[in-house]
Amino acid sequence: MYKKTIIILLIILFASMFYVNCGEETKEKIVLKVTFWEIGPGRKAFDSIFRKFEADHPGVKIKGIHVLSSAYGKKVLTMIASGTAPDIIRVGSNNLGTFILKKVLLPLDNYIKNDKFIHLNEYFEVPMKQYKYNGEVFGKGEIYGMCTDWSPDACIFYNKEIFNRANIPYPKKSLSWEELLTIAKKLTIRDSEGRAKQFGIYIPYKIFSLIFVLQNKGRIFSEDGKRCLLDSPEAIEGIKFAIELSTKYKVAPSYSEAMEQSQDSADILFRTGRVGMFLSGRYRVPILKEFAPQIKFGVAPITHKKIRANIIGGACGWAICAATKYKKLSWELFEYLLSPEIGQKEMAKTGYNIPSHKETAYSDVFPNPQNVNKVFFEELKYSFPPTVLMSPYIAKDEWQEIFVEEYDEMLLQKKTVEEGCKDIAKRINAIIKQNIQEGGFNE
Repeated sequence: MYKKTIIILLIILFASMFYVNCGEETKEKIVLKVTFWEIGPGRKAFDSIFRKFEADHPGVKIKGIHVLSSAYGKKVLTMIASGTAPDIIRVGSNNLGTFILKKVLLPLDNYIKNDKFIHLNEYFEVPMKQYKYNGEVFGKGEIYGMCTDWSPDACIFYNKEIFNRANIPYPKKSLSWEELLTIAKKLTIRDSEGRAKQFGIYIPYKIFSLIFVLQNKGRIFSEDGKRCLLDSPEAIEGIKFAIELSTKYKVAPSYSEAMEQSQDSADILFRTGRVGMFLSGRYRVPILKEFAPQIKFGVAPITHKKIRANIIGGACGWAICAATKYKKLSWELFEYLLSPEIGQKEMAKTGYNIPSHKETAYSDVFPNPQNVNKVFFEELKYSFPPTVLMSPYIAKDEWQEIFVEEYDEMLLQKKTVEEGCKDIAKRINAIIKQNIQEGGFNE
């Protein structure tokens, strides 16, 4: 009897120790995984928010997972499919539509409705539209994420010294296409053999030519997203203007003069004084200030044709993965990332992109060198939401890859602009048709 009692007590003691250890182990193992692609200022802001959350939530650790932007969507979907899903996902318009359609994001309407810190009416509305989907179109319906930072993608950055040398007044208002071309011609310098010493303008991303489509009252997709409209006369005329800056007027780099059209290429040309104007968003301001402090630059509004138009295509934010095991904790971290007093303030201090919380954006926390913020805020009235680039029937990355392929053919003058635009629409519409028949698309 005595031996049995001892054995029972030992079993109870061992079980209680095991229970306690399991509890402690479980507590220590609460790790929230967060995926993102940023480096530099954005990443520093994230780390600061993560550390504050950990300090306020003992026993919870945040594991930041950096993924290259070029592979971001596929990597996150692979993690989810393999059972190692992140809890919080950084999202932008390139991958957001895919995530929503594949139902990997948690609807947030009820969380937001009952939250003490996040009130939608305090945030800029246009950048938030891409996070809504009603089963048919983007921009309406349930909310699957929130924007943290945004900017009109294509304002005109200009080198003041180059303008001074050419005796050209700084642009203070929206220029017409004709006015932009006139200035670009005056700023372009080529030698006797036609080699460029200085370009008038640089369009860093081929996709930026779609701004001219919008300014000409053209559209990328039909309202229901079931047809690409880049073969319309308005679209062809807009893209033709962008192409001819290089091929006809030679005020922008040709294909061979800019083998890789990118923001980095534009930065290098601008920093070295070889381009008078280039298109970019608010995120470019701190980069120029840090890496090219010797350059005196200004920012002007985007151009106009039939209408004045810009795009907020690069608005970025956060979403919660539907597969997370920690919905309550994930929402608490989401609060930290989006709330005015924590996440928005940290993002604002970097001076990188425009905070999505209006009061924070207009506050002294967000740097305003040379009063440039005024230009970007003014552009908001003329900016299309990211949804103008989105269709439920084709992944954004997929149609943009087709667009760039055909754009190169037009730049190389292997196709006329009319031929290229018709081929873009034909290829994209074939994929849309197939995806509608099959009931979805794969990234």
